[in-house]
Amino acid sequence: MASVLAANALCKLATVKAELGVGIETPDTTQDAAIERMINAASDAAESFCGRKFNKATVTSERHRGSGTHRLVLNRVPIVGSLTSVTFDDATVDSASYYVEDAVAGIVWKDTIWKAPEAGVLGSAASDLVPHTGERLYKVIYVGGYVLPASGEAVIGTTNMRVPLDIGGTDYDVDVTAATYSGGTAMAAALQSALNASPVGVSDRDFTVSFDTTTEKFTITKAAGTFKLEWLTRSTNSIGAILGASTAADTAAATSHVMADVYAGTRDLPYDIEHAALEAVVALFRSRGQSRESGLNVGIGRGLGGGVLPDSVLPVLEKHRRWWID
Repeated sequence: MASVLAANALCKLATVKAELGVGIETPDTTQDAAIERMINAASDAAESFCGRKFNKATVTSERHRGSGTHRLVLNRVPIVGSLTSVTFDDATVDSASYYVEDAVAGIVWKDTIWKAPEAGVLGSAASDLVPHTGERLYKVIYVGGYVLPASGEAVIGTTNMRVPLDIGGTDYDVDVTAATYSGGTAMAAALQSALNASPVGVSDRDFTVSFDTTTEKFTITKAAGTFKLEWLTRSTNSIGAILGASTAADTAAATSHVMADVYAGTRDLPYDIEHAALEAVVALFRSRGQSRESGLNVGIGRGLGGGVLPDSVLPVLEKHRRWWID
């Protein structure tokens, strides 16, 4: 069954199942879809309560009225790297005149003030916060947010891009395209594309690569014939560690290989946010069981966060609310 986990999921299916004790002794996927929907509901509620999006994304349409001060506060934090661009009434603002002062708080400092709206001065309709109101506004393009637990981000470059493939005793160095991949599914697609790029001498490029969102492991399969992955003897520039491969030995020849460990993409969502979401999902799951037994609609919390968030997580999430939205 395909995963229904949303891009903004604040905790992982596997973590919730472990907390609930589901599928520990005997594999059980019958409740996966229901649990994923609860993760989605808890994540949406946490975002609503905190007034912000947590997942890392490229922001392309964020507009602000100038603050009339040297500081402008962006919405999706933390800011990742430098800003891509800032325009004012569609005119580019010199990047040398501003810088990210506090990435976590989302504060951008400008040497001269961020101009406040001027009454009666018409701007272009495209730059208006409310179209055709005549307000001249700043438009900021940047990357902001956290890499979430269910995603995992891998930065692939020249030192970690290689799959040391052996087909029929012939070695092939298969290089995955250098890029930043968000999530195991994107990583699997890039890996499959590289394996099927058909270097000289190989006509049977019939590989498929899958990523299991529950186990967080990659599987590489060849439709016909066997292959080896020489993670130990050809370790130079290997991608093995990121994929979760056992790099202590080469594999034997087989038609399919499952990585020994979980995908090693990095995540940086603060743990207290992840744990708050986990606690909310566990409460939802258990309240669902109570509802079935009693025939009643058992609520949790006091209505904050859409009634999805238990009261116990609200003090934690309170620390991550956005108060300075422009």
